[in-house]
Amino acid sequence: MLYYKDLILEENEDKRFKDSSKLIWWRIINGSDFDITREYLSEEDFLELQEVLANTLELGTTKND
Repeated sequence: MLYYKDLILEENEDKRFKDSSKLIWWRIINGSDFDITREYLSEEDFLELQEVLANTLELGTTKND
């Protein structure tokens, strides 16, 4: 099974293009828990993603008082 990380790390452009037409295994993660997402996102990216989602969903601020 082709994984997203494998695809984006492929340096051979022709192989990457060919592989991109295959099925990709996506892992669904709980994006609200940094302990889970730290494998995929830096803390800065995590906070930015939370802010974008909160604004998009009109949830207000993501910062705790």
